[in-house]
Amino acid sequence: MTKNKEEVFDSLSPSDKTPSVMIEDTAFVIKSIEDKSYKKALNEIRSNLSPGLQIVSKFYHLDIVEKTLNFLAKFLFRPKMILYGVTFSLISQLFLYTIAKKNGYILSGSEAILSYIVGSIFGGLLDMKKHYFKNK
Repeated sequence: MTKNKEEVFDSLSPSDKTPSVMIEDTAFVIKSIEDKSYKKALNEIRSNLSPGLQIVSKFYHLDIVEKTLNFLAKFLFRPKMILYGVTFSLISQLFLYTIAKKNGYILSGSEAILSYIVGSIFGGLLDMKKHYFKNK
């Protein structure tokens, strides 16, 4: 049986109800309750998946894998970075292809990757500027 916040608070002794102890203990209890309910919901959802998808779900929800992918999604694979990377790559490829075709040059293919990287960096900088300096 899981306890709500009021039951956790009522179960503490008066000496434990000092603000710092109470906040730390309550936060720990609430966090453990959230973890248990998260794992229970995850197991219920997994029971409805095919065996192959259950394995993928178990792998994805390993702590190290999930934290790594969340970090990458938060900092590297931002939608604006991908959008600017693809847009810049398409425009620069069109420009480079036109010049190369007109002058008889052969493109190697690395310019597509480099233009995507440059566009992604530009998009990332714009995203950071908007995110970090929006209130200033």
